[in-house]
Amino acid sequence: MQHVIGEDRSQFQIIYLEQLVPENSWARVIDLFVDLLPLVELGFKHSILKNEGRPPYDPAMLLKLYLYGYKYSETIAIDSFKIFAQNSIRNNFTQKKIDRHLDYIDKKVEEYEAQLDESDAEDNKVMLREKIELKLKRRKK
Repeated sequence: MQHVIGEDRSQFQIIYLEQLVPENSWARVIDLFVDLLPLVELGFKHSILKNEGRPPYDPAMLLKLYLYGYKYSETIAIDSFKIFAQNSIRNNFTQKKIDRHLDYIDKKVEEYEAQLDESDAEDNKVMLREKIELKLKRRKK
């Protein structure tokens, strides 16, 4: 019985990237999804090219790359610029965390207003008004 002999490795072969991506790959889903989006209507800048300067990367291609990276949680490098996905406790906000923070700010403002009513010293009143103003700015943010 003869062995199965593969193709000659030194033989010239033409392959294209489409062959390397499996039929059921997320890359195909992302590609189709982004191609269906009306990027100009969604507010993507540089969707319409200008004649001057170096042309920017296609926003659709960058969105595809971003979504693929988000799906697989990998570091994305675009034009030698690395982007790391970071979601530390200080950077993420849940509704529970927002409500808790707003309650804290409201209580502090009430405390400062009570101290302001009780205080006689003008310097103390100015300081308390500044604190109240700062807390209200943080609440608005």
